[in-house]
Amino acid sequence: MRATVKRYYEDTDAIKCKAKIVKIHDSALELDQTIAYPEGGGQEGDQGRIHLCKNPSVTISFQDTQLSMATPVFIENYPGVKSGGIILHHISNKEQLNKFKVGDEVLIEIDIDRRKNMSLNHTAAHVVYWAVDMCRPGVVNHTIGCHIKTDSARLDFAVEDRFSQDDIQEIEKLSNQLIKAGHPIIMRSREDYYDVRYWECNGYVIPCGGTHVKNTKELSSLKLQRKNLGKGKERLIFSLRTNL
Repeated sequence: MRATVKRYYEDTDAIKCKAKIVKIHDSALELDQTIAYPEGGGQEGDQGRIHLCKNPSVTISFQDTQLSMATPVFIENYPGVKSGGIILHHISNKEQLNKFKVGDEVLIEIDIDRRKNMSLNHTAAHVVYWAVDMCRPGVVNHTIGCHIKTDSARLDFAVEDRFSQDDIQEIEKLSNQLIKAGHPIIMRSREDYYDVRYWECNGYVIPCGGTHVKNTKELSSLKLQRKNLGKGKERLIFSLRTNL
């Protein structure tokens, strides 16, 4: 089974790479390799442009990146993880696909500002998760959702006892202390599955294959608020005071 080589794991600072077109789908391009991160783990997919190498004036924008045909992997404490698969670069104007053909060499370039803000907010999500675990031990075991955007992020929990205002203030304070401490962040993978990855910071480990910054000090301070989603469900919404 074919699989896209995930260059975004090999060089997290890369903004472009060359690739070849493997297949042209109805509204997407499939490449043999890519630096574009596909939607996953609550993080929205990368956007960017694809240029035809033999004629750089021929270019096409992709508005979303999705993983398809990946194989589910059953690992304890790592729900919903998949390995391998192909990555589709979705195009809104399908007529532009006629400019490309299978086998063409292309240069794929991501929107680096968007990626940077995604990485900042995804890192902030893990910092808040960590702070929740310190403030309300065990609650993170009941995480039921998350969404990472360019300007904010959220975490959803199934809880019997709502987060109090004191909880919110404490979680926000702990989060900002972790940010200010400037802890290095390490991303590592399993030996048996390269794309099954973990986020590690000062000994705290979270299963995650998303994109992140390399130190908590790269984040600005964050502001936290809660939203009641109904009986037994709580949402924490947070944003960085200044996206870098």
